[in-house]
Amino acid sequence: MRYSTFGSSFLLLVSTSIDAATLLVPQDFATIQAAINAANIGDTVYVAPGTYLERIQFNKNLQLRSTSGASSTVIDGSTSGNGAVVVFTNVGRAAVLDGFTVQGGVSTGPGGIDINGSPTIINNIIQNNRGGGGNGIGMNFSNPLIRHNIIRNNTDSGLVSGGGGGGGIEVGGNACSASLCTEIIGNLIEGNSTPRFLSGGGIFLFASGPVRIIGNTIRNNSAPREGGGIAAVNSSDALIENNLFQGNFTSSAGGRGGAVYWLVPSGERGVWLIGNTMINNSAIQGAAVYADGYDRNARIANNLMVNSTATSGVVSCGSFNDPFSPVIRNNMIDSGGSSEFAGLCSNALGSDDNFAGVPTFQPSSFMLSANSLGVDRGFNDYVSTASDIDGKRRIDDGDGNGVATVDVGAFEFQILVFADGFE
Repeated sequence: MRYSTFGSSFLLLVSTSIDAATLLVPQDFATIQAAINAANIGDTVYVAPGTYLERIQFNKNLQLRSTSGASSTVIDGSTSGNGAVVVFTNVGRAAVLDGFTVQGGVSTGPGGIDINGSPTIINNIIQNNRGGGGNGIGMNFSNPLIRHNIIRNNTDSGLVSGGGGGGGIEVGGNACSASLCTEIIGNLIEGNSTPRFLSGGGIFLFASGPVRIIGNTIRNNSAPREGGGIAAVNSSDALIENNLFQGNFTSSAGGRGGAVYWLVPSGERGVWLIGNTMINNSAIQGAAVYADGYDRNARIANNLMVNSTATSGVVSCGSFNDPFSPVIRNNMIDSGGSSEFAGLCSNALGSDDNFAGVPTFQPSSFMLSANSLGVDRGFNDYVSTASDIDGKRRIDDGDGNGVATVDVGAFEFQILVFADGFE
């Protein structure tokens, strides 16, 4: 049987307008949870500005949206006992949390948002939560979209004696399907920590599968041992592309990977670290990156690494059970007096278009200036995104030689051409 496109669209619109309801807090319901309980699948709950002292649970695909944005609409779990402030259970991407400040959670697990499902989390501020892993946001075998949020100042609760990681976000377990994986896109992740645990001050990936971490600013996060910005262990074949890493650090004497750390098990692809800008990150080993394990198929390419501080290498490659280093090419390093490469990859400088140099930036920006050494010095074949961290076209002819070549780092320099043809 054949149906006309017009007819099916019209029926869908009519059905949606009749069946979907709008519920208002506090006009119709005194609490957010009461509105969620009363709502049906497909409904939208709108929440007016205010501070709501409660913890809430989602177990259906509905939309929860503030009417005035996160700065004026707060869900505070500090007076509601221990546990995450927002809990998702068995939901899909149609379950939406949009425009709230989520704070005050105290838990042995995720502190701010606890995810078991695949919700959409957008335009929120997740702050000042304390957990035992995934202190801001934690998930277990789930595939959420986490986009355009501020995730800041989340730390350890002290309620558990071991395990865990991820001061800002912890992704635990691979539930990816052919079309759906965890996506962490366009967020500000700052000031988070795992003071008693080992790994992932900003983000901790534990057997997470092919997570996409794209276009985020990840700054001033810390972990004691591994991955001040991001740590990835076990089967965590993440794509980490077009991010700005700034001021992340490991705090202990054995710290590894100020911005990024990984340990790849046998048989896995490993992390692809492509086109990131890394500024002022620090660790004893691998101020920007510490790469280890069976990671010969991992990639470190098109990255700009500046003013990093380490005793051993801006990029350091460990030898845990495997004598091969990752694929390393087209990176620009301003080492600030440290060695550029160390460990198994100590000979990477000068090969595969890896080079040392001091970049020049545009004013008040980490975008390269027109005459910077990093313009058009990347490797196009590894680029997977159409735009840079600022939304500009990702591969552009920045040096004007007629060949479009990607810049190193997260920001793409572009020559502006006006309507009359003049630059």
